[in-house]
Amino acid sequence: MIIYVYILIPIAIVGFGISIFLLFTKYPPLVNMFKKPTGIAIVSWSLLAICSVVLAISLWRTNYIIDNTNKYNIDYTNVGAYGDLIGGILNPVVAFIGIVAAGLAFYAQYRANQLIQEQFKIQQFESQFYEMLRLHKENVAGLYTKINKKIDGKIVESTIYGRRVFESFTLELVIAYLVALYSFKTENITPKELLNEAYAVFFIGLNYSDTKKHVYFENLYKLRALIRNFDYEGFDKEIKNQIKVHSDELISRNVEFQIFEGNNHQLAHYYRHLFHMVKFVVNNNHQFLTYDLKRNYLRILRAQLSNTEQILLFYNWYSGFGKQWENDKNKFFTDYRMIHNLYNDILISSFKLDEIFDLNGDYQKEEGRIIDSLFEFQDWFDETNKK
Repeated sequence: MIIYVYILIPIAIVGFGISIFLLFTKYPPLVNMFKKPTGIAIVSWSLLAICSVVLAISLWRTNYIIDNTNKYNIDYTNVGAYGDLIGGILNPVVAFIGIVAAGLAFYAQYRANQLIQEQFKIQQFESQFYEMLRLHKENVAGLYTKINKKIDGKIVESTIYGRRVFESFTLELVIAYLVALYSFKTENITPKELLNEAYAVFFIGLNYSDTKKHVYFENLYKLRALIRNFDYEGFDKEIKNQIKVHSDELISRNVEFQIFEGNNHQLAHYYRHLFHMVKFVVNNNHQFLTYDLKRNYLRILRAQLSNTEQILLFYNWYSGFGKQWENDKNKFFTDYRMIHNLYNDILISSFKLDEIFDLNGDYQKEEGRIIDSLFEFQDWFDETNKK
């Protein structure tokens, strides 16, 4: 019997030590099973220690009495009654401990089921996110522009697909804006209002009836007619006449595709899907999806956007056509950095990011990051200043 005492005493000591350690430690232990101390672990080890101590004392005392009967004047004919008394007292205690242990087991199973459900929610979210990302790539791959090159007096038609199309889109919008800058030069119109006029033509297209509204549309109509007739030399001359100081920027990039015909048939569903995808991540309220994790997922999405795509996305918002990208409710450009890779030199000179955005505003930042700039170019300047 004494051997059981020798076994139970170390168990009690270990149980007490572990329960105290789990109770007071602030750092994760090395053993994996104690990686995150929980209430159930503390209670379990405490109960084990208490039971081991009580049992060890009981066995030790019983063994001592048996081995030293001559020292005690005990009438063993009455021991049964004492045994019944002790049993009556201890049995409810043991039963209660058993109930607590069973409750702890059920609670542990409940927590395990919760973790499984959380894991399922994570898998469900990621499955939908990556499916939407796949559809986004398909949307980009489906974009196209027909190129009409004049070679030895003959027109050779070809088609470009995918991300390269955004170069043509951006050039077309820039032309529309610079023509607006020239056409409205005597009127008190802000660059943002000019961009709205230019984006409307770029997105919706130009109708002949528009030419009666303002000289701006008449100038655009002349340019479109020259491109339709593949008169690229005439187009260059007309551009020089209309855009003067900006002509070198545009003439160096040949316009060999149809312009001002409208691009909503290609870009409308592209922007709808992109907006819905960002909104899906930002407005997801699952507990596991913290702000930092949302930024990580949107960083994956932004990595699919070229600088030219981000330029056009910025114009889409600032023109007013996509105003929901950044407003009082949605902070997709500021809090979630969806146009993080833009810088002033790749935008129309009328638009300065440091004038449109408060670069040092009180935006959300990732936890633990000392520098979490609104735009990438801010980090360039910080590194330059350090040198």
